[in-house]
Amino acid sequence: MAPAAECAGYGTNSGGGVYRASDVIQAGDVSTNAFDDFFEYALTQPVTIRKNESAMVPILQQELPTTHVTVWSDSHPTPLRAIWLENTSKLTLDSGSFSIFESGEFAGEGLLDPIHPGEKRLLSYAVDQAVKVRRGDFSQTRTLHHVAMHEGVLVETTSSVTDTTYTVTNAGDETRAVMVEHTRQPRAELVSDEKAAETTATAYRFRTAVEPHKTADLHVRERADISEKIQIAEQSDNGDVLITTGNYSPALAQVLKPAIDAQTALADLNSKIDEVTEKQKTLADDENRYRENLKALKDNTTAKRFVDELNQAEDAIEAARKEQADLEKQRDQAQAHLDIVIAKLSFDTDLDVVLSKTP
Repeated sequence: MAPAAECAGYGTNSGGGVYRASDVIQAGDVSTNAFDDFFEYALTQPVTIRKNESAMVPILQQELPTTHVTVWSDSHPTPLRAIWLENTSKLTLDSGSFSIFESGEFAGEGLLDPIHPGEKRLLSYAVDQAVKVRRGDFSQTRTLHHVAMHEGVLVETTSSVTDTTYTVTNAGDETRAVMVEHTRQPRAELVSDEKAAETTATAYRFRTAVEPHKTADLHVRERADISEKIQIAEQSDNGDVLITTGNYSPALAQVLKPAIDAQTALADLNSKIDEVTEKQKTLADDENRYRENLKALKDNTTAKRFVDELNQAEDAIEAARKEQADLEKQRDQAQAHLDIVIAKLSFDTDLDVVLSKTP
């Protein structure tokens, strides 16, 4: 069970004297009203104050759940003793000072902002001389290519992954719960095995327990996507894409080899079809020239030679047409085979590209 803090709030009135904590007004006899950043505590029962005296009136005394921790952050590298307090009361705790007593002795003090019912707040109150936290001299940053392909969709993402190590030393005689605040990188997400105990707008808070006279390491990893490229394999000339992707690693080259072979076979057939198409165009030009010559020569003896050449040209055109039809049939089959191969491709892998270190 989490330790509890005894929280006492006081209302000050003109008059004299100090009410004992045992005189605290019962729950339900006080309420709060908010005015922007100000609060009014309204009492439902009268408080008697004699003439020319003042009084400090306790308005709340309740045990609230707390956890004792040591806090360290880049912005404040001196470890601080703190409590993680949850306001489980029905009243707002207004801003002001607070004091901490441990084993009946004064341990420290600090300032707090308003804490609404249900909110949790980390409140520091003293320096922790027993704890030392050292951030690694360098944060290691890797630029990654993440390549994934499923059902014909190839997604290539370039990301920056940063690893940071914190070393926490506890020289005390008791186990310390240490809260390390790690500043969040812009547009980055946390990908550590270690999960943050709490996330704020600017930092991740990691909690680690360090035994007496021991040292513990905390590893934080963040990933920020730099760019993303998506391609639909069936809708593009994917030969170069597949080859480029396969060049990233031997393992990927092996996975993509059937698709690259199928793409190469399809490209060869398209090249042959282009050659036959160009051949038919040349033969058609020859055929037209032979016909014009025949018209000009009419029944001349020389015309017989052009008739033979015209017949040969027509035979060659017909053969080219049949060859093209056969090649187009093979191409359709090759395209269907390529689509099936691509649809079956499925992989998801990270590829290290650049490694650097930053202070």
